[in-house]
Amino acid sequence: MIRISLFIILVVGGGSIYQAHGETIEDIINNNELVNILEFNDNYKVEIIQIVRDSQGRLISTTSNVYTGIIPSETLQKSLDAIYEDKKILLFPWLGIEEFQTVSYSKKDIVKNENGSYERWRFVIEYEEMQRTFYSNVGIFEKFETSNRIYVIKLLDAQLPASLVETGDITTWIFEIQKKVV
Repeated sequence: MIRISLFIILVVGGGSIYQAHGETIEDIINNNELVNILEFNDNYKVEIIQIVRDSQGRLISTTSNVYTGIIPSETLQKSLDAIYEDKKILLFPWLGIEEFQTVSYSKKDIVKNENGSYERWRFVIEYEEMQRTFYSNVGIFEKFETSNRIYVIKLLDAQLPASLVETGDITTWIFEIQKKVV
């Protein structure tokens, strides 16, 4: 189902192939599925915390992801590196928030634990809500443009307990993604 949805979203109207960081869109669709982190042999670890404060700065809610899916690919790693360097991230293209959000903090380093070494990316994004809505998931997307098409790929998907936000609230997302160094 996920593969079919991605295929329809990405390749509506034709079978052109677009080169994306060394992988074609078709390669990403055919060779990778969004997989639960818990099912991916501990190669990736993802923690996302969502903090919502009202317009006065009072804490409304704090939640973290209960499920995470990821496309383990070269495109994901290059996108994480680009977010770290450019301080721009695409989170919610389906909500009409199509512009890239500014990353207020980013860090990339190597961490070690009893399971091995991990390359770690950390990002913090703050967003002032322009309308009343709710969030039940957050994702990291990559957007590719050709002369006649726009492709949007969801590289990471995290489900959160649903939280309602009001106009003027400040939502902060803290991302930490770790990839096992092999």
